[in-house]
This record gives sequence, structure tokens and C-alpha cells, in this order.
Amino acid sequence: MNANHSQQAHQSRPDPHEAPRHPILTAVIRVLGSVEDIILTGIALLLIVLAVLLLINGALGLIRAVVQSDLSGLELDILESILLVAVIMEIVYTVMLSLRSHELSAEPFLVVGVIAAIRRILEITIKSSSVDSSSDAFRGLLLELGLLAVIVVALAISIFIVRRSQGFNVKLPSAALAETSQASPHSSAAQSAE
Repeated sequence: MNANHSQQAHQSRPDPHEAPRHPILTAVIRVLGSVEDIILTGIALLLIVLAVLLLINGALGLIRAVVQSDLSGLELDILESILLVAVIMEIVYTVMLSLRSHELSAEPFLVVGVIAAIRRILEITIKSSSVDSSSDAFRGLLLELGLLAVIVVALAISIFIVRRSQGFNVKLPSAALAETSQASPHSSAAQSAE
């Protein structure tokens, strides 16, 4: 009985690290949290509808182009709509994470950046085939392509750092190769022979 009473007393004590809050302030914070959840849910639903419409539009464009046997010029539009759907779904994922944990995570935004940069790289690659290779426009496209490659690498490194800081067990490709070579049957047979 005494242990139970001391547990109840311990639970009723305020946390010394948390400042005491007025009941009205607590109620306002709770209402604002609910309003935020409602707004974020609405945003997620609208983004999902937009993604579905874009996906349907891209699929119909692809079907139309295949039926007419004319894909010229449409491949970029179709690819852009598909990558835009990927960006939108990554944003929906970020909104869902925010709804669950009420925290903002950097990784989904970094992934959106990578997808957007790759989308632009693909667009430049397709456009560069129609530009004269000795023109200033072509050099501008190459410069932009190089900058986008640097951005993709920087964002990939950022994702690696974020995952490492969150405690994910992220292995570098060289470490993964070392593990697979150690686990191969040839290396185990050589170890058992010794």
C-alpha cells in the first residue's frame, strides 16, 4: 500500500524541467494542435488528389502517344509528370510524419530536392540533344548540368548525415562490399582451411 501511495505521489508531482502552465494556455495549445492536424490532413488529401490526377493525365498522355505512334516531344512531359507525382508523394509523406510526431524532419525535404534536381537533369539531357554543341546555350546547359550534379551529391551527403545522426545504421558502399566479400563461400572455405 505504501509503495502504491508513493507512486501516486510521484505521478502527481510536476516535472521540474517543465514550466507550470495555466489551464487556459494548455487548452489553447490543445485546440491549436487540433487545428494544425485538421489543416495538415486537408493539405495531404489535396496533394493526394493532385498526384492521382497528374498520374492519370500522364498515363492518358502515354496511351494517346502510343496509339498515335508519336512519342516525339511527349516523353519529357510524361517524365516530368511522373517525377512531379514522386515529389508530391514525398511531400505527403512529410505531412504524415508531421501529423504523427508533430516534429519536422529534414530528410523528406532533402529527398524532394534530389528528385527535383534529377528531374531537371533529365530535362536538360533531353533538351541538349536539340541544341548546337558549339553554342552558348549548350555551354549554359552543361554548366547547369554540372551544378545540378554537385547539388545531388551534396543532398545525398546531407541525407547520409541526417540518417547517421538519427541513429540509422548507414553503411558506406566500401563497408558493404567488405562484408559481402567476407560472407562469400570462397572466403569461408579459405578460413576453414587455415
